Amino acid sequence: MNQQRHLNQQRHFPRPALALCGGYLALALISIYLSRNSNGVAFFWLPNVIAFAVLVRTPFKQWSTVLVACVTGNFIANVVAQIPLPLAVGFSLINLIEYSLGAWLCIHLTGYRQPPLTLDQSIRILLLLVLLVTPFCAVLSASVMSHQLNAPWAE
Repeated sequence: MNQQRHLNQQRHFPRPALALCGGYLALALISIYLSRNSNGVAFFWLPNVIAFAVLVRTPFKQWSTVLVACVTGNFIANVVAQIPLPLAVGFSLINLIEYSLGAWLCIHLTGYRQPPLTLDQSIRILLLLVLLVTPFCAVLSASVMSHQLNAPWAE
């Protein structure tokens, strides 16, 4: 019986992963499009919110599926947007770090895993993401761009 359930889960595996990849891709393209008139860096990156939320609710054993789906959607969006390949890879990996580190820290430092979310947990998650994870990944992104574009970091 357990074996049959596992086989059924494996047969249905691609649909949620493909849906997540497609959703990440769509939101990434929207974020890229909205940032085209700026300096080329998205002010906000919508798909990481989805990746973060899915990871927080997914058992650790299944994180690899989520991570592969999101990185694939991210990379495809970067290629479609004609971002140079080294930057496309770098941005995809930095986003992977952002949502996976954020979800891991959220689970381990706030104790949040399943609803309902308390006000105290909400404040800790917000502070964790805004004050630690996002600035760390913004510095990584700026470093990658600076290196790839041969531009001083402050420009």
